[in-house]
Amino acid sequence: MPMHKLPLEEHFSELRRRLLYCLLPAACILCFLLWRSDLLLQYLFAPLTQLGIPVCAYQVTDGLLLRLRLALTVDLLLLFPLLLWQGYAFARPGLYASERRKLLSFLIPDTVAFYAAYYCFIKLTPALVKGWYTAQQMPVIVSAHRYLVLWQTAALIVSG
Repeated sequence: MPMHKLPLEEHFSELRRRLLYCLLPAACILCFLLWRSDLLLQYLFAPLTQLGIPVCAYQVTDGLLLRLRLALTVDLLLLFPLLLWQGYAFARPGLYASERRKLLSFLIPDTVAFYAAYYCFIKLTPALVKGWYTAQQMPVIVSAHRYLVLWQTAALIVSG
């Protein structure tokens, strides 16, 4: 976009264009992830099933909502660089050159750090689950919904 001042309608059309650049890939990836959500759920519950801990759905809607929430979470993780870049591209015309350089110097290392922390979390999850559940002296039955919420919360804390 040119560096001159734009009228309000131009800002809205630019924002709409940037949102479409984010929403179209998000919808395509989400459809694929929903189609393959059985594999995502197997991967998510693998640490529990390896320990022989049963995972139960206690509500009628758990089957659908688990698949949807997990697919949305993975979709957001996969699109994180695109979302950052589109946000930067929208704000770029209003920034000074020094502000652009500073912001760009944070975008790439932050993205790498985000994915590195998330990768470490995924690799540590089986050990954490084993430590949490083998320390208990009573039989454990895990709610699938509660486990997903725990996993999402811990993942956001680690990668945030």
